[in-house]
Amino acid sequence: MSEDHYRCQCHTRYQLKRDGKHCEKIDPCASGNGGCLQICRNESGLAECECYSGYRLSADGKSCADVDECAEGTAKCTHHCVNTLGSFACVCNPGFELGADGRQCYRIEMEIVNSCEDDNGGCLHHCEHSTNGPLCSCNQGYRLDLDGKTCTDLDECVTGDACCSQFCINYIGGYECSCKAGFRLHPDGCECDDVDECLSDTDGCDQYCINSLGSYECTCEEGYRLSSANGQSCISLDDDELEEEEEEELEIARIPGFRFRRPPQLLHFSTSLDSFYDEEEEEIRGELTVAHQVACSMGTYGKDCSSLCKCQNGGSCDPVTGWCRCPPGINGKFCEDGCPKGRFGKHCNKKCNCANNGYCHRLYGACLCDPGLYGRFCHLTCPKWVFGAGCSEECLCLKENTLVCDPRNGTCTCRPGYEGSKCQRDCPAGSWGVNCHSVCEPCENGGLCHPVTGMCECPSGYTGKYCNASCPAGYHGKECLLQCSCHTDAQCNPVTGECTCPPGWIGRDCKQPCDSGSWGQLCGNSCDCRNSDGSCNPVTGVCFCEAGYTGKRCEQRCPKGTFGLSCKHSCQCKNGAICDHLSGACTCTDGWMGTFCEKACPDGFFGLDCHQVCDCKNGAVCNHIDGTCQCLPGWIGPSCEQACHINTYGQGCRQRCNCKNAALCDHITGACICTAGWRGPVCQEECEAGKYGERCQQSCSFSNGGICDHRSGKCTCRPGWIGDHCDTRMGTPVFLFPLSSLSKWFLWGEVRRAV
Repeated sequence: MSEDHYRCQCHTRYQLKRDGKHCEKIDPCASGNGGCLQICRNESGLAECECYSGYRLSADGKSCADVDECAEGTAKCTHHCVNTLGSFACVCNPGFELGADGRQCYRIEMEIVNSCEDDNGGCLHHCEHSTNGPLCSCNQGYRLDLDGKTCTDLDECVTGDACCSQFCINYIGGYECSCKAGFRLHPDGCECDDVDECLSDTDGCDQYCINSLGSYECTCEEGYRLSSANGQSCISLDDDELEEEEEEELEIARIPGFRFRRPPQLLHFSTSLDSFYDEEEEEIRGELTVAHQVACSMGTYGKDCSSLCKCQNGGSCDPVTGWCRCPPGINGKFCEDGCPKGRFGKHCNKKCNCANNGYCHRLYGACLCDPGLYGRFCHLTCPKWVFGAGCSEECLCLKENTLVCDPRNGTCTCRPGYEGSKCQRDCPAGSWGVNCHSVCEPCENGGLCHPVTGMCECPSGYTGKYCNASCPAGYHGKECLLQCSCHTDAQCNPVTGECTCPPGWIGRDCKQPCDSGSWGQLCGNSCDCRNSDGSCNPVTGVCFCEAGYTGKRCEQRCPKGTFGLSCKHSCQCKNGAICDHLSGACTCTDGWMGTFCEKACPDGFFGLDCHQVCDCKNGAVCNHIDGTCQCLPGWIGPSCEQACHINTYGQGCRQRCNCKNAALCDHITGACICTAGWRGPVCQEECEAGKYGERCQQSCSFSNGGICDHRSGKCTCRPGWIGDHCDTRMGTPVFLFPLSSLSKWFLWGEVRRAV
């Protein structure tokens, strides 16, 4: 038995992989997006549809309908609202422009003839003039920033628009996908396919190579061990030479439970700790010092940020000295010489048109923007990654680890899994999430807490939320991501992936069946078969029989009514035919023919294979089995060649005729054929007066009361009359003399005719 003689099948909600041997979970979203119009999520093997923002799921659970924010009143535009697919847009009346919030409209104080003529309308890429001012748009791969003018790169890797399955590399105006080591990019440019280093001869293994997802592993034959120097060479256990020990880097582990020197301040703290590094032979003592830097929040300054700023009118204070930095147009130690927000003029009695309740120049009314805002009316928020007054300072955050840089003070809001003033540090062990404030749940069996998700990363052989479960059948290794190479029925070690073969299989992966003629555990039993090629089931020892035989040793013919290989075919022979136990061919009995002996011999033939010709006559029916003739009524004899004897008729001539007056009897129906002058069913009646002859169909021709003979029609005249028709009166006696031997008579005497 070879690999060509079996086909693997998977359980429900699993599908066969390309190798034809291993199963993987079916992703219902992979085919036709699971029937979903927009977003498809795989929930326990079932497709669950969701919609993008601005859409809601329809009643069918698959399609998405646009949410009309304008009709529902959730847009809250000050002037006009225009609904779009998945969103909405606020539009201002002529002479107004849209603010930074996308909803508020602010009056434009001067009329612009062509808003795009001067410096492209402030647009970075494309400008289109409108009555409401310039309308900016961007090239493909960019998106319009919140200021409505600046074009920033659209980071498809961050927005989720990229199709990459592993790594996404963004570049200005586009992106590209890349893969981890051990994978290669699929021709679709999105997916990553595993590289089988063992097949490509790039593994470098001395003896055996085992491929895995994204990697491979070298192993050695029995009596050898894998070299720790390169992980590829195999060293004999009999070799006394020892490998040179490599220097290892000192690993320092954070010891939980130490105390801070002083309480933590806002985003940072300082501390020092002593930690120990244990080696097998000696102990090395080291000291670790953690430096710190304190950043005060807005409105505070000084040591420990314990002092409150006294700056007025939008002034900001130095976090160290507390000195006030005043906005343009405002003076004083505490920026107290200035009008309140929304007012200007010598007596502060004029109203400013600054957005967000901003300050304006005391004398001229020009808007003086707070940190984080810019624009003519301070209605625009600083672009991403810049902050402060006039948006003049660049954020110091590590962008790849940062969600938001505060446009007012440049404070970094870190992505989950990072901390620090610049989001430059990973979460310490035991913590995770935003600002590393979440405490990890205890992971079992040596699992480690992921700093971003808080999920346990399990060691080889374990899985589950807390690494409390062993790998499911067929998987092994870290996070149970590696598929076992063992035969389907073999047991796989969840840590090492080693296989324990079931009966009927041998080999490292238990994929080699027993040789023909052997079976059982380690193929230690020999097959004992008859009527076969000597091979048997490698697991049970049941023989593989030739066609037409059955039984554990193929010693029995197929049971009656079955034939062929494994006797699994049912015979279709009919009418007592014999079925061949090998081929199922039918041997017909006398009188039958056809593939399944389902047809009787055609008319005129009978016997074995319908080769004999019937000798029946006079319409007799021939028996298709033995050729005997079934005579029709009125006939008898072996071939129905004889009519019934006189005075008999009917089936088998067994009925007696009842005809009278010498009438003949029909040998088939028994009907009487009357002689001349007789009539009736049995010819028992003479012809009626005036009729004579056969069937009494002739009329008598006589006169003067003559009598007609019912048989011959000859007239018998009354006295005084003579003639064939009694139409001659008799006068004198008439003598008749024979004239010759021909019975003609001569009349002598007086004859008178009647008048």
